[in-house]
Amino acid sequence: MMMIHKVWGLGLLCISPLYLRAQSTFPEGQIRYQADTVRRLEPHPAAYIATQLVVYRKAGATRLEVWRVNRHNAADTQKEIQVRNLAGTYTWVDYSDRTRAAQGNFVLFVSYQEEQQLQQAPALARSRGGYQAANVLQQLHWLGLPAERIALAESPHNGSEVVVTKAIDLSLEAFFPAFHSLPGTALQFTYGERGWLTHYTAKALTAQPVADALFTVDPRLQVTSLAEIGKLLSNFE
Repeated sequence: MMMIHKVWGLGLLCISPLYLRAQSTFPEGQIRYQADTVRRLEPHPAAYIATQLVVYRKAGATRLEVWRVNRHNAADTQKEIQVRNLAGTYTWVDYSDRTRAAQGNFVLFVSYQEEQQLQQAPALARSRGGYQAANVLQQLHWLGLPAERIALAESPHNGSEVVVTKAIDLSLEAFFPAFHSLPGTALQFTYGERGWLTHYTAKALTAQPVADALFTVDPRLQVTSLAEIGKLLSNFE
């Protein structure tokens, strides 16, 4: 049951179809971010901690992956995935554990029309928060891209500054909803999630052909809609 809530939440968070405005500087390829745990934010944080974020782009479609490992068992891993293509968004979780994989063999589909409707919901808008940029601290280059180091005015549990670039246009809001007010694509940032403060740094940008299979859904997964998830949850109330 907890897994359903988690996947459902991920589908709700990504509400800005920025993938439609691909920039010529990065039409196809991948960006890899290293994730380092800074400190715990709660007495009992989640067992899984992030190790990397990988973003793929191809022909207007994007795929986001957050890789996590169980801090108590390095062999136990999970990968949260969201694919955005012309149809909408597909969100699911891959588990190394066979039992978890068998229980979580579904993918949540959300159309862009549904996303726009969700964007207008006051409760969701309040929960997203957002980075509030104060001023530019430094002009620099990051992975060959012009970038800015920006101070944040108010960003509880999300660090005091962020590095962004306007040279590429990628939406990372599926996993980081506070990015909706960020003036560019984040290349380095700190984020509070699952009871942990995690520092993400873009380490590699590779502009090369990406396999079409990365932007499709495994046919073994059951595609579930928001309405079906809502009905399932209501049965347990």
